[in-house]
Amino acid sequence: MSLIVTLAGQEAALRALVAGATLRLYVNDYTPSVGATGRNFIELTGYQPLPLTLSEWVFAAGQLVYPEQVFTFVGVMVEVYGYYLHLASGAVPLAERFIDGPYRIRNVGDEIRIVLTVEGSAR
Repeated sequence: MSLIVTLAGQEAALRALVAGATLRLYVNDYTPSVGATGRNFIELTGYQPLPLTLSEWVFAAGQLVYPEQVFTFVGVMVEVYGYYLHLASGAVPLAERFIDGPYRIRNVGDEIRIVLTVEGSAR
């Protein structure tokens, strides 16, 4: 018989995974893999990474969801390929390349909106 991770266990594990993370944007043409480290990502310069507050994550139906985060640009001309979570230790527990990207930032006021959703196992 296989070990089953309960919903409570999934929530605890996912919350531990994202505790203390900041949301960052990357600008290199890279598709994250399970072996990715912080060295794989070239972070956008001239912007402010967004700290994520653990209490704002909501767990329901095996998913951990963070409210929409908005990056508003003030004149940087750049292509943004995706985002990643960065921990104080330097670890990168999660990353995603934009499926419909890269997003081309060309105008003052351009925005990138991100809703973070982390899934546990549904088995």
